Amino acid sequence: LCGGQPVRRVEPDVMQRIVDRMVETGGGVTTVAMKNGLPIPGFEPDPTDGKFRETLFIGDEITDDRYFHGAERVAGPNGQNLIKIVNEVGAQALRLRLVGRGAAQSPGGEEGPDGLALMIEAHDAITFSKALNKCTDLIDHIREKHTEYVKGGGVSRVYREFLSYTH
Repeated sequence: LCGGQPVRRVEPDVMQRIVDRMVETGGGVTTVAMKNGLPIPGFEPDPTDGKFRETLFIGDEITDDRYFHGAERVAGPNGQNLIKIVNEVGAQALRLRLVGRGAAQSPGGEEGPDGLALMIEAHDAITFSKALNKCTDLIDHIREKHTEYVKGGGVSRVYREFLSYTH
């Protein structure tokens, strides 16, 4: 009982229609699962150690833009963006790390020949789902910032303002 309201039992067929509607309007099974902190269908733990893993590629256009500093933006100052995700998910059994070109410039990053990627490793499905959701949101945000950056001529807003005062 919540707030004095009786709890109503929902029949399985009604619940299935509700879930189907959420999936239909919410962007698919994976999106609905991630947004609601549910295990994601199709993601299975590694049989050797039981951990869930996923690699999210940032994109070569961001990796190759040496003035945008994509790895630093993903990690945040002193790795704060990744630390925030770990704290929000609330799991000690979660590991996030940047790998690929430019990653060594960020805390805990590992340089590699391939494009920049964010690796997620979790011990359970719920932690993995929550972390995947937050990491996807972070990367989408960085991609939006890069698009704005490129539309602005590839220079920061502060520098554009500086140029406008000097000319």
